[in-house]
Amino acid sequence: MSRTALLCAAAAACGFALLLRAEPAAQPPQPAAQPAPAAESLDGTWELVSAIDDGKLVPLEVVRQTMIRDARVTIAGPVVTFARPDGTARTLAFVTDTKASPKALDLAGVTRTGGKGVYVRDGDTLMVCVAGSDTAPRPTVVASLPGSDTFLLTFRKAAARPAQPAP
Repeated sequence: MSRTALLCAAAAACGFALLLRAEPAAQPPQPAAQPAPAAESLDGTWELVSAIDDGKLVPLEVVRQTMIRDARVTIAGPVVTFARPDGTARTLAFVTDTKASPKALDLAGVTRTGGKGVYVRDGDTLMVCVAGSDTAPRPTVVASLPGSDTFLLTFRKAAARPAQPAP
């Protein structure tokens, strides 16, 4: 399996990355002290518009085949949910540190914890950059440059779907 396919599979662990690694982190992420203000909230449905692995663009078709079936994730509070390519639902917890610069994100899965990343939200755009391996430090910028061992996901807030009338 190629490095891109492996990292796409790892990113599926939240639409972000690293949760398919072999060893759990020493300490699980700590809850954020204060809830994020509404303007900073990540709640909603987000559609993946690009993925960059170590400076190389990953085609969205590869993302749909290896990571997130419809390239959409739903965030509600400290939980992200998405559909795997086989149709199974995946739910992961995360915490943010909005006081860090750039803002920090820590992922926690069912059996593993410790995915390290940073993020920025600007209106309807959310960019998440995660370390590509256990040994890599938390990224210090929201970018994936060649040789950086990072994975950058850019999402656009999905328009709310109108409620379906009852039959």
